[in-house]
Amino acid sequence: MLEPMRHPGPSYQRGGDRREWLADLLDDTRYALRQILAAPAFAAVAIGTLGLGIGGTTAIFSAVRAVVLRPWPWAHPERTMIVSERWRGIEGGSLTAGNFTDWRAMTSSFDAMAAEQLRSFALGDGDTPERVLGGAVSADFFAVFGIAPLKGRLFRPEEDAPGNDGVAILGEDLWRRRYGADPAIIGRAIQIDGSPVTVVGVMPASFDPSLSQEQIWRPLALTPAQIAQRDSHYLSVYGLLKPGLPPERALADLNRAADALRQRYPVENEDFSAAMRPLGEFLLGAVGSQLWVILGAVSLVLLIACGNVANLLLARAATRRREIAIRAAVGAGTGRIVRQLLSESLVMSVLASALGIVVAEVMIKVLVTAAPAG
Repeated sequence: MLEPMRHPGPSYQRGGDRREWLADLLDDTRYALRQILAAPAFAAVAIGTLGLGIGGTTAIFSAVRAVVLRPWPWAHPERTMIVSERWRGIEGGSLTAGNFTDWRAMTSSFDAMAAEQLRSFALGDGDTPERVLGGAVSADFFAVFGIAPLKGRLFRPEEDAPGNDGVAILGEDLWRRRYGADPAIIGRAIQIDGSPVTVVGVMPASFDPSLSQEQIWRPLALTPAQIAQRDSHYLSVYGLLKPGLPPERALADLNRAADALRQRYPVENEDFSAAMRPLGEFLLGAVGSQLWVILGAVSLVLLIACGNVANLLLARAATRRREIAIRAAVGAGTGRIVRQLLSESLVMSVLASALGIVVAEVMIKVLVTAAPAG
């Protein structure tokens, strides 16, 4: 039985009454729902196909947005670089303490250059000792990223020296979990690696530049013997480019220093040169391009799904020619008939989107579970 349809009178054709338009829209929606219920097999195939396409695309785009499109939580991500050594064309080598110290002194392209050595610290205060991942960092480490502490202060230059390094900065997660977010933690002595260390600051939870979930930072405090060491590569080095300086000029500056050190220490620095990349690009590695490829693939699947549903709708429309002809005979205009058909498509799209949200939620949980650490 055909759904009763209001005849579009002159006032309606001229823009007419909004309430009448809304009433027609409600009638169209109700009729669309009845049409869907009248053909459950067709509805299940069409809605299921669109729902899977929407869900898959949404899940992958969520991963792309979270990993690739999110802004890095640093003050100047476009100027924040990771500085490394290149050995016989292989990029990504850590620096020796001596080369880091000399590169920092011999270059002028950076507002700050800092080094970090990842370490495991033993927390001995309280009833439950535990091992916590952290880093030993040079005094300019936090200046490279431009992130202010949540509580307290950062390391002072004089604390980055042997004998003056009895201080520590905690991560927010550790501060809240182990110390109950006690604001009195600043200035308090805690046991780290069996020695009393004064807490001078707390960094926000978003601060994790190496994606290693570090929770404690201590001064690097290089000794003269460590600086004299030229064959032990263990420091990750970060640099903040000066504003407006092209990265190519900074890399040339680093290579001039590397060339000078190669002349000065031919045995230890043979075949070594400088390398530099934006830190965000380094952290993403090949993951960013892989996610874009996957997003392109699932987007193509969504387009194919939309094409298949469009073909189903065309096939279904062919079986409804008699119904449409009767509507036209009783006075329904072309626009009115098209609006009815669009209403049916819109209702199916809304239902498919709801299914897509459920599918995306499940797929996101699977992606998070399967994702590599960091």
